[in-house]
Amino acid sequence: MLRPAALGGLFIGILSALPIVGAANCCCCLWIVSGGVFAAYLAGLNQPATLTPGEGAIVGASAGLIGAFVWIPVALLMDLLMSPLQQAVVGDVQPGHDQHRPPPDHIGHLW
Repeated sequence: MLRPAALGGLFIGILSALPIVGAANCCCCLWIVSGGVFAAYLAGLNQPATLTPGEGAIVGASAGLIGAFVWIPVALLMDLLMSPLQQAVVGDVQPGHDQHRPPPDHIGHLW
């Protein structure tokens, strides 16, 4: 049962961390639920009898836990890789955006 949960966790973690693909999680946590279903499906293939609902829930929850620990380093790596691109896009969309900011010593006076 560990192998299906690990594969489901990889599915959850990698797809949730990808920049555009990860946005599908806004649709009812699509990749998280799909990863749990995928893990339960794989666990059912390895058994001669059908999976009980409790076994499916355990495999799905295990896939979710593994997916959380896979997501953390993948998301950090994607953030590091995408931040120069994001800064370039913001600079293109908003040229001279630093000029409109008040000097740092005036920020305390605004509040």
